[in-house]
Amino acid sequence: MDLAGQAIAQARDPRPPLWDPRLLWLALALIAILLIGALIIAWVDRWRKRTDSERLTANEQLANFRRLYEEGQLSQEEFERVRLLLSEQLRRELAVPAAPPRTAEEPTPEAQKPTEPGSPPG
Repeated sequence: MDLAGQAIAQARDPRPPLWDPRLLWLALALIAILLIGALIIAWVDRWRKRTDSERLTANEQLANFRRLYEEGQLSQEEFERVRLLLSEQLRRELAVPAAPPRTAEEPTPEAQKPTEPGSPPG
């Protein structure tokens, strides 16, 4: 009789029970959606970083522009402009120091050539 009384009391109680299985399924669905969203964001971020690392080096770019120049698709002016821009990048990539500017007092490399004995200087 005691069980029957409890069942009747619960049937008349307007408050919902504290533990509802539908709430569990909704929480699991929300967690799954959040995890899928996080995976998509991580995948997009990895894809974006991968495409950044596949850029051409200055040397490869210069080779491509030289080929275009030889094929006649670039004028000499355009090629020289690109070559000057890429030469700075190429120096940085290869860690080559820039040549110091020469002053008027410094002799040119041709003037520094040793003369052979018996030949006139000049």
